[in-house]
Amino acid sequence: MGGSVVVDLLCKLPAKCYNVYFDNLFTSLPLIETLKAIGMHGTGTVRQNRLQACPLAPATEVKKKDRGFSESVIYTSSGLLICRWNDNSVVMSYLRVQQGDGPESLTKRYNKFQYLF
Repeated sequence: MGGSVVVDLLCKLPAKCYNVYFDNLFTSLPLIETLKAIGMHGTGTVRQNRLQACPLAPATEVKKKDRGFSESVIYTSSGLLICRWNDNSVVMSYLRVQQGDGPESLTKRYNKFQYLF
């Protein structure tokens, strides 16, 4: 199983531009690039073992940061945004963007240790 499953499913849909969201079982850089080639957008969380020469800090360093810490890189040539943030665990995501990385805002999250938002 992998990105080919996503592409096979999308080929059965009527031809138009879709924004596709998938979890870390399917997400990979080749899948994002394939979707771009067929005119679709893809967003998904990424497993650590599927990172290819990622310029972001290692997950072990991000874990030491406060919850809510994030960093991102945009490859302007391909329109790919790679983002990593610290939530309950370290999360990484690939995203194909049109221009810029968009607004970044804070949100309230429940803290299970302090029982507060």
